Amino acid sequence: MQVESYYDVFISFKDSDDKGNDTEDKKVAYELYTYLIKKKLTVFFSAETFIQHGTDQWRNEIEHAIQVSKIFIAVGSQKTYMQSKWLQLERTSFLALRSIDNTRAIYSYLITPMTIKDLPDDIKEVSSFSPNNRDKLYQYISQHLRAIKLKKQPILLKRNSDRSIPIQNSIDTISSRIIPFSLILFSLSIFSKLQYPYLELDSVIYAYIVISLIILKVYILIKEKFK
Repeated sequence: MQVESYYDVFISFKDSDDKGNDTEDKKVAYELYTYLIKKKLTVFFSAETFIQHGTDQWRNEIEHAIQVSKIFIAVGSQKTYMQSKWLQLERTSFLALRSIDNTRAIYSYLITPMTIKDLPDDIKEVSSFSPNNRDKLYQYISQHLRAIKLKKQPILLKRNSDRSIPIQNSIDTISSRIIPFSLILFSLSIFSKLQYPYLELDSVIYAYIVISLIILKVYILIKEKFK
């Protein structure tokens, strides 16, 4: 069972100490979770999410949640906690995804007495916050999520302002039998963004039209060559 198909935020934290007791990290992470939920964000917080939805495959669900999250928040009160095997695995998995997808972001959320210099090397350079300035963290999160949507907006605005544009472009392209390289790149960029749920269907159709035109152009060139 997949808990959700998309998360705005994934919260990573040390759940229990060596004695099996809940950590301070878990308490603070839960407070952050409830705060972000009230802000209408979709948040993965393992302790609460699994209680709500239930799962027998918690490891697979955590891996899935990391894959579909846009923002990763590493909560920590101790260096040893953040260097624990599971937290390192979560962090490494997200950083690997971010290396090929710049729409993802990672932040640290530090609990006293931990400081930035105590952070693992792989996240020493990320923006850091604390419970005392979580409103600032929310501003960063909301700005980042807004930027992701705005990055895609030119396609949506172009499509919504005049739905005849793609068809007219297609007719002009067929008539001239010339396919601008920029048009090819535009279409390929649409295909690369099909994972995003807010990409409109007719933008995808437009991409298919252009790719079809490329195939048609190749066919025409071959036909003319062997006349």
